[in-house]
Amino acid sequence: MLGTTGSGKTTFARELLSRLSQFYPSVPMYILDSKARGDFKEWYPVANLWVSEEVPKPIPRGLQIWQPGIDDQFAYDAWFEQILRLDGPAMLLIDEISSIGRGKGNDAPPGFQRLLKQGRAGFKMVVNCSQEMAGTPRQIKTQTTHIARFRLAGDFDPASANRLMGRENRASEPRSKYGFLYARADNLGKIAEYGSYKDFF
Repeated sequence: MLGTTGSGKTTFARELLSRLSQFYPSVPMYILDSKARGDFKEWYPVANLWVSEEVPKPIPRGLQIWQPGIDDQFAYDAWFEQILRLDGPAMLLIDEISSIGRGKGNDAPPGFQRLLKQGRAGFKMVVNCSQEMAGTPRQIKTQTTHIARFRLAGDFDPASANRLMGRENRASEPRSKYGFLYARADNLGKIAEYGSYKDFF
C-alpha cells in the first residue's frame, strides 16, 4: 500500500486485517507500528502491545503490536526471522516500511528479505505500507502480489508507483480524497479504481 500521509492507507490496512482475522481466527497477527501514533489504539485492549526496543517473543495466536521506539535494524531483523521460522501461517503488517530500511530502498534487514521471498511457502502474509517509493525495499517491488496506490505527492513517487502497477506514463491521481488504484501483480496494467476502502470490501 502506497500513499501520502492522510490518504487512507492505514484505515484500509486495519479493515483488511480485521476481515482476515474473522476468516482465520486462529492465525496469529503481527503489527510493526514504528510510528506509534495510536493508529491501532482501538485494538490495544485485545492486543499483546509491546512498547520496547527489545524484540517481543512470538505469540501462538491473537494479535501482537510492536512499537519499538527507535529504528534498530538488528532488532527488526531478529523479529522478522522468528516470524519466518514459526510453524504454520501468520499475518504481518508493517506500518511504514521505510523505517526498516533506514530510508534506503536496498537496505532492508536480511530477515525481512527472506520473509518476502520464502514466507509465502510457509503461509506468511505480509502487508507493507509506505508513504514513499524511494525508501521501499526492492524486494517489495519483486515479491508483491497486490498493489493499492493511494494519493502520492511530488513527481518521483507517483511515476515509480505507476511503473510498479504496469503503467509507464504518469497516471492521474485517485479522484476521491480516500480513493485508490488497485492492481494484481499477475495482471499488471489492468487497474481498478475505488472511491474508498468501503467500496473495495
